[in-house]
Amino acid sequence: MVKIRTSVGESSLDHYKQAEKTLEAQFDLQDFASYLIDYNPEQIKELVEESLHSKGFPEEVKWSDVDWHLQSSLVTPFLDWVKLGVEKEYITEQDIDDNLQGFLTSGRAYEMAAKEWQGSQLLRFEVVLNEDIEAWESRMTMAEVIADNFHDLLDYPQIDQIVRENIENYPEVWMQFNDLAKEIGLEEATPKDTYYQIKLNTEGQEEEIAILMTLLLNINAPERINPQNSLSANDFNTLLCVPSLFARLNKQVELLEGVEGWESRNQRVASKRKAAEAIRLKLEDGFDPVVIGSILSDAQNISKPNNPYYRKAEILAEERGLNVEQVLTFRQTVTAKLKGDFANIAASLLDSSLENYEAYKKFLSSSQEELYKQWAEQPLINYVDVDIKMQ
Repeated sequence: MVKIRTSVGESSLDHYKQAEKTLEAQFDLQDFASYLIDYNPEQIKELVEESLHSKGFPEEVKWSDVDWHLQSSLVTPFLDWVKLGVEKEYITEQDIDDNLQGFLTSGRAYEMAAKEWQGSQLLRFEVVLNEDIEAWESRMTMAEVIADNFHDLLDYPQIDQIVRENIENYPEVWMQFNDLAKEIGLEEATPKDTYYQIKLNTEGQEEEIAILMTLLLNINAPERINPQNSLSANDFNTLLCVPSLFARLNKQVELLEGVEGWESRNQRVASKRKAAEAIRLKLEDGFDPVVIGSILSDAQNISKPNNPYYRKAEILAEERGLNVEQVLTFRQTVTAKLKGDFANIAASLLDSSLENYEAYKKFLSSSQEELYKQWAEQPLINYVDVDIKMQ
């Protein structure tokens, strides 16, 4: 046992006592017991199995086979927890100043307790069995019946429907889906708007899953434990889809459509990043400064709103003391130049005029000649300027 220093100044002791009250009010011993099972499962496994064997359960029984819970009790007063935390630097001066609020909300209180509960004798845990040997044997018999009928009870369409309708409860499925979708370019896809299937491979898991099913029943509906019966197909598949149980199954998400099919069906781009890149490349291929300059200076385009050629002609006229009509009659070479860069223009177009999927596809399919002309129309005309060289 670690000896805890008890001699502190009077002012510090007042702060420590306030911190003690905070721990008493906010440190949940039972919630910590659940945390400890995840934090150090091997330690708890040893504790549980030692208790099982001492109560007459067979040596081969595993901790996951029996319905149990941990009952925690305080051994060392919370004031000494505070002193230990300060001594071992789990608790900082700032933690003391804010009355341990940050220490608790950050999870550091649980981390300290998980490391020190045994060596410093902060807590005691008792394994409490929720079933005796007779009840356990009855449940295991039912689990054997379920395992024997496992594949006859499996209903993939029902499982698929339950998971799809409650996809937010299955983070492992969601993660698999996202990884696959991004891999093939479906960056905007979600399980709600995509054709996919979940392939289960339960070979070798039948016994484990059957035992877990009976554990769930024992917790939530113990009256349904019957060693003579299996489960109905509906109950079996519903239990199989309990998120904590479903997470244990070997599963693989398979996408049933690619980018082209998904976009056609959803009428939107599958990847904004790739769509912006496609627009950028199209713009670059369709930008010829001389050709676009001649289109902008063509008589039928001069009066179009925001035409940079007409604005530049007005400036030249003012500089030379002429009117615009005179400048327009001079022989000249007009060269277009880009305002900004293609990447930024592409991103802007995707968020505005090409946000509509049909407009986006039409733009990408336009010929080079058609694209040249679009630089004299909205919105592309806003992204060009010109240089005029008088001859």
